[in-house]
Amino acid sequence: MKTLSRLISFPRSCPLCVGMHMGHAFLAQRARTRKPQTRSEPHMNTILHPFRPFVTTLAILFLSLGAIPPAHAAEHVINFEAGLSGWSAVKGTSYFNWARHAGGTHSGHTGPNEAEEGNYYLYLEASRNTPSRIAYFQSPDFPETIKRVSFHYHMYGAHMGTLTLEGFDGSRWLQLWRVSGQQHGSHYAPWTRKELDLSARTIRKVRFKGVTGSGPGKLYRGDMAIDFITLTTSKEVSAGHWSKSGDDVYFANGNVGIGIKDPKADLAVLGNLSKALSGHIAIAKGSINVTGVGTRFTKDLAAGDSLLIKDQVFRVAKILSDTELNLNAAHPTGALNATAYTDGDLLSVHTGAEVSALTIDKSGNVGIGAAAPKATLEAKGPFIRKVFVATGLGPGDETDPAAGGRQIKSRVLNFTKLHADTAIRILYSDNLRVHRPDNTSIARWEIRINGAHPPGGAIYQDKHSHAGQNDLEPATILGYATGVPSGNHQIQIWVNIVPGYAAYAADTYTGWSNSRWTLEAQEVWMQ
Repeated sequence: MKTLSRLISFPRSCPLCVGMHMGHAFLAQRARTRKPQTRSEPHMNTILHPFRPFVTTLAILFLSLGAIPPAHAAEHVINFEAGLSGWSAVKGTSYFNWARHAGGTHSGHTGPNEAEEGNYYLYLEASRNTPSRIAYFQSPDFPETIKRVSFHYHMYGAHMGTLTLEGFDGSRWLQLWRVSGQQHGSHYAPWTRKELDLSARTIRKVRFKGVTGSGPGKLYRGDMAIDFITLTTSKEVSAGHWSKSGDDVYFANGNVGIGIKDPKADLAVLGNLSKALSGHIAIAKGSINVTGVGTRFTKDLAAGDSLLIKDQVFRVAKILSDTELNLNAAHPTGALNATAYTDGDLLSVHTGAEVSALTIDKSGNVGIGAAAPKATLEAKGPFIRKVFVATGLGPGDETDPAAGGRQIKSRVLNFTKLHADTAIRILYSDNLRVHRPDNTSIARWEIRINGAHPPGGAIYQDKHSHAGQNDLEPATILGYATGVPSGNHQIQIWVNIVPGYAAYAADTYTGWSNSRWTLEAQEVWMQ
């Protein structure tokens, strides 16, 4: 979208990029099962793709990176999950454009019940759009010739018109394939896959031509649909734009850039990642009131979110229901039967069972196994954290307190701190004793960093006993060391005189020969 601009860089050293370098092999092994009901036309040699990519907001890019066919061919996949992928919908004589849609169409007894692949497909509405109204769905002009094209189509309805695939050879549009009339018996009939070999031609762009039904009466049962288009061009683009589609995808010096011509990392993204809202919307010219059909405004949006309607960006001022909301400003031209877009997640990775594995939302929150993280990092399920630990069975230590303190040298923990603005959570547990046969006794056990108190404040525990009391008791000291710089440090235990009670300093004993002591430290962020 046009409202926010982000630059995301993934260097070679990051774990995500390591996965990208392994993308081709991983995707080939990580096959996603196709919908079993797909059928191909009987006279064609069916070539089924060995996999389908898992869903990600960068799915089209990952396909380009991880699924490029051999022999210098480049494969371009359009699945309508994230828009039209640089293709153009042109009305021609039609009242309506080819439109992205999920689920069944708006008319009964026509159209598919779902997409062939994923959630979205493209269809041409027949209601109030006859007779013989023409609409085009046209590819960009590719820099290399198109060698092969495959797609899926669904044509259920008694008033079905004609679907044609045409190719441009540099001077004129040529008919490559054509089918007319009802081809499927119900909403639930499997989509038909068509594949064409264009290697003998010099075609650099193609278009689908949809013509609605002809005849008297209301011919609304004629919603034709297409989905999952794959074009193979003769050569992989090695530099500059990957195609002339205007998608702003660049390849330079082994790096890939989206919206940035000179990427400095393996993958650099500059711009906005948006997602289409379900259903279609309408808004009158000069109005702030948006109405929807098949929309879920209360679930998909929140007040303050960005909304793109016909190249105009607005903020959602108020959500009234699933099918009505108000914008922050009036729309200058209005829109009818349009698809609206809002800011999407920066990254969304799903497993083959469509379970969210990793999400980075538009605010930067990261969810691992959590589809909608509410915190900076939210992990659903077990995870392993790094904790520094030193522990042992004894020995008992008879070091006594003195002015300025003395170190218990048998209790130390070496710790590496990564950030300067974090804290160290330190836990020390042991058996402690302070003893004096003739008087009250007091001593202090302290947690120090490299022999000094943490800059943000001392961490200690005072222990007191009455005259003649000689008990070793378990004790735990827990504190947060703040102001400690990054780098390698030693966490130590010291015994000291309590200020103002030097006269009561006494014989101290730390630990016991067969009792366990533990020092544990972890770097944490504090609010």
